[in-house]
Amino acid sequence: MTDKVSKRIKNLIYLAGIAIAVYLGIRFILPLVVPFLFAGILAVFLHKPVDWLQRRLHLPRPMASILSLVLAVAIILLPVVFLLYKGICELGIFVSNYKLWIEKLEIFWNRFCMRVEEWGFCRACDLEEWGRSYVIEMLETIKQKAMPSLMNYSYLSFCQVALFLGKAVVTFVAAILMLNDYGHLRKKIKNSFLGHRVMRTWKNMRRAGGAYLKAQLIIWSMISVVCVLGLFLSGNRYALIVGILIGFCDALPFVGTGIIFLPWLMIKVFQGKYGMAVLYGAIYLICTFIREFSEPKLVGRGLGVHPLAVIVSIYVGIRLFGGTGVLLGPIGAFLVWEEYKIIKENRQPK
Repeated sequence: MTDKVSKRIKNLIYLAGIAIAVYLGIRFILPLVVPFLFAGILAVFLHKPVDWLQRRLHLPRPMASILSLVLAVAIILLPVVFLLYKGICELGIFVSNYKLWIEKLEIFWNRFCMRVEEWGFCRACDLEEWGRSYVIEMLETIKQKAMPSLMNYSYLSFCQVALFLGKAVVTFVAAILMLNDYGHLRKKIKNSFLGHRVMRTWKNMRRAGGAYLKAQLIIWSMISVVCVLGLFLSGNRYALIVGILIGFCDALPFVGTGIIFLPWLMIKVFQGKYGMAVLYGAIYLICTFIREFSEPKLVGRGLGVHPLAVIVSIYVGIRLFGGTGVLLGPIGAFLVWEEYKIIKENRQPK
């Protein structure tokens, strides 16, 4: 065996070992340290405001830490709470008008049945009767199974909320403690071997994460503009708001613009509004084209890796970690590559 082959085998062994270690760390260790990880991120971003409050207002360090943390949490949570409130209000209005929606659904179903009869598939009366029997059967099934499922879901939701609140309290307290002694902790971590490794990895990840967020913002902006313009051409009175919301849906993993435009397209087809259906289909295809062709190039270029590697890391992450693998996959791949580069640098002769 030549030295070149032996070196390649050793590199593969190192790479496989690092990959296994990263996988085990994400699977078993990351859930345990998530509160402290978020606390550390908060401390990194808030230590300068804490210094400013302490210097300008002559506040004790703990008081300045608590004040800055409360303000940061308020800035983050207030928009979320407002959106939840508006969503609950809109849901309440929707539920209170359920009879009107049922009437509209019946009108749509009757038109759909007539359209199917015009196409020669089956008689409208037979299809209407099948729809009514199916709805009655579905409502009976829901009536029998809804309450037990609702009780079980309510219990699980309560447990999840309690667990989240507990983690939030731990994160808050840990962030305050880190901010109170930020300078000493940073110096201690920086001077340690493990801390130096973590700081280097964090610095590279922050740069890569900024590039990733920038790429996602560019793609979201382009898709939102396309949606707003398309809805404006369709005569939609709420083109700006609806277009931005559809663009936001596209930014969510496994959602995309298709969840809005495809049902919308089908409804317009059944209503006989083929021009509107074609327009919605065109908007959907343009948004899909933008997402599929822009994301690998922008994200891959920002991270300094090939776009194919980004797609592979996302796919592997989803297979290993489920929905969270959309984020954990690229992060894990980045950690593997960073640790591999560090090991190769240390093995090179000085």
